[in-house]
Amino acid sequence: MAAGSTLGVDWEALGAEASAAADTAHAILVTGTDPVAAARAAIGIGRAQSAVRRVAIGDLVGDVEPLQRLVTGDDPHGIVDSFLHGVSLNKIARQVDETGMLFVMPSGTEPLVTPEIMRNERWNRLAAGFREVGALLVLVAPSNAEGVHDLAMMLDGVVLVGDPSAMHAVPRNAVVAHIEAPVATVAPAFQPDVAPLPAVPSQRIPVSKPVQQVTELLPPTNGPERRVPKGFETSSSSKKPLIIAAAVIGVAALWFALGRPGTTADAPESAPSRPDSVVIVPAPTSLPDSAAAPGASRDADSLVLARVVNPQDSLRAAPFGVVIVATNDEAQALARWAELGLKLPAGTVTMVRIRGERGRFFQMQAGAYTKASQADSLLGALRSSGKLAAVAGRVVSTPYALMLEAKVSRRAAQNVSDGYGQRQIAAYPLLQDDRTATIFVGAFETPDQAIPLMNELKAKGVNATLHYRTGRSF
Repeated sequence: MAAGSTLGVDWEALGAEASAAADTAHAILVTGTDPVAAARAAIGIGRAQSAVRRVAIGDLVGDVEPLQRLVTGDDPHGIVDSFLHGVSLNKIARQVDETGMLFVMPSGTEPLVTPEIMRNERWNRLAAGFREVGALLVLVAPSNAEGVHDLAMMLDGVVLVGDPSAMHAVPRNAVVAHIEAPVATVAPAFQPDVAPLPAVPSQRIPVSKPVQQVTELLPPTNGPERRVPKGFETSSSSKKPLIIAAAVIGVAALWFALGRPGTTADAPESAPSRPDSVVIVPAPTSLPDSAAAPGASRDADSLVLARVVNPQDSLRAAPFGVVIVATNDEAQALARWAELGLKLPAGTVTMVRIRGERGRFFQMQAGAYTKASQADSLLGALRSSGKLAAVAGRVVSTPYALMLEAKVSRRAAQNVSDGYGQRQIAAYPLLQDDRTATIFVGAFETPDQAIPLMNELKAKGVNATLHYRTGRSF
């Protein structure tokens, strides 16, 4: 949709309406054929998300007006300077308002963002850093920029703005929302002979405006007849695929190093820091879940603390995989895993409870890769082989998993995993640098998502700890 055809559209408000699509993401790309509209939509997403966590919006367009208008101070440094000259993110991030939750990172002294910067694998590390502290990175780029497809592959998702032709510039399976301008309607001509309305209506009828809802639907797969190993039961009734509602992630105690509340971008830095460094600082006005007032109502799952045992391995994690089935039928997910997942690398079933929703859903996924492009290759192979429908499946970033055993010999690893499988625990081995194997189960976008499965394993007498999943498939 050309820029001129969307004059008068409140892209910021539309972005705020679509912001729920980014609830579970920590690094997204907002793009479209009209970069000004994309920037305004990104601001709407950023303002909405900054109510619950810190957000940084990065300008990869080059001095795009809506973002440039939010930049304060006369420091010209920005993203280009960070990538080319090592200027820290602390220095280039400009606080937008007094809340200290929303920041803008301008393009920099050289407004032209090169393809090399777009394709730079440092975005992987930055995305991991934002994921580590529960913050959100929002990058704005034009859909026709060289390297935008590669950039999208390193992030958690893409929000398209305006013209749907921009879909061809990014991985289709990475799109989490499409923000379109509302369709204009022409008012009917005035008719003077219409009967007049009564002076006092007998009943006031409230008028509501339709709100654009952004949901994600994973199509069901049409696989061959299921072959389920002993110990698994299939459901005789078919289930509708689950429409996954966006889950709000609590980040009250997590802060990233884009400055503290009450500071500005012009404040001197106390010590130099690496451009990719991320610092966790306790929020002075908020309490973490574990410090809630006694007697406060909590979800039963919160009794288990989702603490990551190996935070030092966040940059070595193998987060990327492919979701093959998402359903509220556990038997269906386990059957699909027994049928297909056992033949795929790192096949597992993850049980996730959606905050604010009743019940659970189960997703079968495969793959544990350090690059999104590797997971995308697996998805393409599954589709081309007919094991997945042409529009089924999606690439996800799930860096966390529950560790069942470590230092298992390579020869025994698969047998150990199969033993868990007989207990309906969808375990998988990953080979480590020391040539031993670690046995994992599940794959999660956030630590909190691991809590339901952790509780279920505990009920079965199985001890599991939350880890960044590292290693590679056999």
